[in-house]
Amino acid sequence: MESKNNYAIDFFRVVFSFVLVVFHGGSKFMEPETGWFIGGNLATEFFFILSGFLLNRSLRREESLSEKSMDLAGDTFSFMKRKILPIYPFFLLAFSSMFILEAVVEHKSLYLFLRDLLFAIPELLLIRMAGWSPKFKGYIGPGWFLSALFLALLIIYPIARNRRKIFCSIIAPITAVVLIGFIMQTDGTLQVIGDTYSFFASAGLKRAIAEVCCGCFVYEIYEALKIRGGGARHICHMVRNRIAVIRMHLLLRLERISQSFFGCGGNNHVGFDNDSFYGEYCTC
Repeated sequence: MESKNNYAIDFFRVVFSFVLVVFHGGSKFMEPETGWFIGGNLATEFFFILSGFLLNRSLRREESLSEKSMDLAGDTFSFMKRKILPIYPFFLLAFSSMFILEAVVEHKSLYLFLRDLLFAIPELLLIRMAGWSPKFKGYIGPGWFLSALFLALLIIYPIARNRRKIFCSIIAPITAVVLIGFIMQTDGTLQVIGDTYSFFASAGLKRAIAEVCCGCFVYEIYEALKIRGGGARHICHMVRNRIAVIRMHLLLRLERISQSFFGCGGNNHVGFDNDSFYGEYCTC
């Protein structure tokens, strides 16, 4: 079952990655409102929420270990290293290519080259969304996303690692509701990439924290449904039972109406047998 879940997650990763690539590629040649995959930037929400979902799942697995580590700082460092190291070489390659290409095309002097490299340090360190160098434009489009995601995980992991159940069940949903409401009131939309700063952090970082918290809470719901009866199958079964009960009451009402107005009744007139119907569809 776990391997199937992983395959499903990998499938949606590929799908939403493709959507983002096509969306951003199309936006270079046409307006976002009329481009390919209109609203494709919503796929970013999937990756933020998925990160929170997987974070909670990882923490829950650690709880099942017989000897749980008490080194919170060391565990946080190890967690962030596992997240950053697989991606960073590709990020560094993309950044270096764009940085050198711009320097060549614009015929930058050595002074401008070194100045821009100095201003680019926050992006290289993945702390751009912390508010450093607010006038820096950024050389990598997805750089804001990586910075916001890793900073959000760096903030959330130590808290969730220490009090997983309380954080993921109570604190995370409350944090998500408050931050999303704050972003909607200040920016008017969730589709912010961090160029605006308000209160205590960039809009992109607040967005990342809110949606990673959503993912943590979603995993709690997933586990609760799985314990009760198998996740999606249990939901379908509950919906089918509720529909069956509603249908049963409607048919009984129609039978009573027919008896009142036409003097006829009985199960033969409505094609419905109470016991067999309820027994077939409403067993739990």
